[in-house]
Amino acid sequence: MAFGLFKGGDVNISLQLDRPAGPYYPGDVVHTDITLEVEKGMKVQEVRAGLVFWERYQWIDRDTEGKTSRRWSTDEAWVSREILVPKGSIPDDFRQTYSLDWRIPPEAQPPYAGTISQTRWLVKVTVARRLKKDINEEIELPLIVPPPGHRAQPDEYGESSHPDAVHMRLRLPGLEFVEGETINGQLLIEPRQDFGVSEVRLELVRGEYVPRDEGNRHTAIEQKLQLARKAKFQAGTPVVYDFTLDIPDQGCPTSWTNNSRVNWAIRATLNRRLRKDFKIEQAIFVYNGPAPN
Repeated sequence: MAFGLFKGGDVNISLQLDRPAGPYYPGDVVHTDITLEVEKGMKVQEVRAGLVFWERYQWIDRDTEGKTSRRWSTDEAWVSREILVPKGSIPDDFRQTYSLDWRIPPEAQPPYAGTISQTRWLVKVTVARRLKKDINEEIELPLIVPPPGHRAQPDEYGESSHPDAVHMRLRLPGLEFVEGETINGQLLIEPRQDFGVSEVRLELVRGEYVPRDEGNRHTAIEQKLQLARKAKFQAGTPVVYDFTLDIPDQGCPTSWTNNSRVNWAIRATLNRRLRKDFKIEQAIFVYNGPAPN
């Protein structure tokens, strides 16, 4: 069964992956069967096929008068590329099937479906024509980038914003997690002076950043917990708060490309009315699926 099919006028393009439902992983070889059918002969600049990393991102532009506007740009990086038909003419009633293999880069970034940044891996065929619109057919590659296991050790993490007043740490099972996973942790508070707070708050934060020109940011509070309200702390008396955070399974893992960055963090705040809050924040790394068995 063909899982990618373009039918338009005199040109039909069908694509079939060896694993249509996936998953693929960085370093895997993707086998693709491509069938090109041309009923009526045509001139082409070339017909190419390959593995493409597609990215769309929103950035902020500033004009000569200082006014800013939000713009969208799309970038396509052909990681692997084969010329199926070189520049010239394709004859009438042309039909050819091509069997091709491409290796996914070991450092491949995961697909991402965010607010100001989206990325996908594609197998794509382009019939490039001079002075005419190109004909394209593509299939999205179901790629999983699993945790590498470098930051999977249970430990106490993070640095207090005001260590002279209070020592705060986050006790976590590690720093690598998978979308849909639950994080069970503890907030450790060791006061070094007496103080009161209006609330003890914990947040799971996802941030998107596009560095181009003026830069563009989007921050999402994925989960917010109130661990306590109107609490008082005494110097030398430690307090421990248990917490559970659920990482949403929404196609928004940690990512780093030439055009965008996506970071996750756990942030705890001791909210003090009319005074500076005491905070601790620790970056975590979220992946879009587990490693293969």
